[in-house]
Amino acid sequence: MSTAFTRLLRLCAALFCAVLSVRATDPDLTAAPQSRLVVDGVNATLQVTATGTAPLRYQWQFNGLDLANATNTALTLTNVSAAQAGSYSVIVSNSIGVTSSPPAVLSVDVLPPYLPGALIAMTYNVEGNGATNWSTNFAQVQAIGRQLRFLKPDVVTFNEIPNNLVWEMTNFINCFLPGYALATNSGTDGFIRSAIASRFPITRSQKWLDGVGLASFGYGGNFTRDLFEAEIAVPEFPLPLHVFVTHLKATSSQDFSNSVAKRSAEASCVSNFFITNFLALHAGRPYLLAGDMNEDVNRPTSGSGLPLQRLANPATGLNLTTPINPFTGDERTWSIQAGSLTVRFDYVLPGDLLASNISTSQVFRTDRLVAPPPTILTNDNKTASDHLPVVMVFNNPFNTNPPVLNLLRAGGNLLLTWPTTPVGFQLEVAEELTDSPNWLNSVLSPAVVGGVTNLVTLTNLNAQKFYRLRKP
Repeated sequence: MSTAFTRLLRLCAALFCAVLSVRATDPDLTAAPQSRLVVDGVNATLQVTATGTAPLRYQWQFNGLDLANATNTALTLTNVSAAQAGSYSVIVSNSIGVTSSPPAVLSVDVLPPYLPGALIAMTYNVEGNGATNWSTNFAQVQAIGRQLRFLKPDVVTFNEIPNNLVWEMTNFINCFLPGYALATNSGTDGFIRSAIASRFPITRSQKWLDGVGLASFGYGGNFTRDLFEAEIAVPEFPLPLHVFVTHLKATSSQDFSNSVAKRSAEASCVSNFFITNFLALHAGRPYLLAGDMNEDVNRPTSGSGLPLQRLANPATGLNLTTPINPFTGDERTWSIQAGSLTVRFDYVLPGDLLASNISTSQVFRTDRLVAPPPTILTNDNKTASDHLPVVMVFNNPFNTNPPVLNLLRAGGNLLLTWPTTPVGFQLEVAEELTDSPNWLNSVLSPAVVGGVTNLVTLTNLNAQKFYRLRKP
């Protein structure tokens, strides 16, 4: 036998042995699906990675039951709802064996529907000035989103959206507030801008005072940013809600006196707009102004021109409110990132109609929550911004059956208060309640009470009487 032939036989034997040494293996998971928390309305994907002799077969299960057509390495759930929250696992098999992943729990944070009779408004300076990343994968943006999901506002005004990344706000809304309307066509100084998001349809949005001259208000320069408006169609409101947001000039240590003068002039400019423009055309409509005013009404800047007083006064119809943190009793909103709050910069200033229907309000802090839910992190307020969000809840001012807020008997007098409404109500009195009581207009008070009058004192009550409010 030739040497060459012998070598060939040896090579074939070695190859045969090598083939015989390869044996089939059971499936083995190298990456199991992970538990996730998502918001309703988004898409969620669960993934598995496995090794073993091919072909590998996959079957996903939900709460222990097979899912139809779920036979890939990834399971994608579209437009997630609360019904899809639960335990997901995957069975991987081949001709040799079977393995099953540990369960991955999908939690769905559901944004509740609007409750007629209550409107939740929120304002938030999100500190986007200079940001280079505004995606929903960014820690700062996620912290903002988690707070919004927790507070569940109906309307949000934002300050300091990074101008060059404002397009990312569409992704933000889709991720954290799916289904909300968004308006971003505000004015800008080239660095930041304002925005408004709403659970309800935004029928119109418009920038006002964008870079206008302030000479008429005692300052030789222009408005740094603008006054931004969204007109919103709120269910149960027969008239549109007008939400305004502004961001007054910040104080610069390099140009202190000029900053103070400019901020005051901007406040006067906004006030003039409400008096000569908005109220002249939309008297009786609900409205509010929110945003970062860059001045503390209780700790004014040295040489202050009192910009808050220029904004909130009887002529504009705007009202100064003082929300506080319910755990600390503190109304200050800046700067949480410095370790201690120093001043109050962020305000919600409702018009008369909304102001008399305030239900609750607060300055929100995640680090003071007694038992934070899994949907929020204790440090979210610091991760998100140097400002704290301000939240205010309003009763429906158009409720045709207003509740009596206070009934106080003092001696022979009776004090009644109820929410302000634009239509007014008659106060009526009856001597007794029968199947057909004889209700008469009260002669002890004006026949019609409403507008800004929502308090009446009934005197000399010497006999039992019954009172009611009735729409004329």
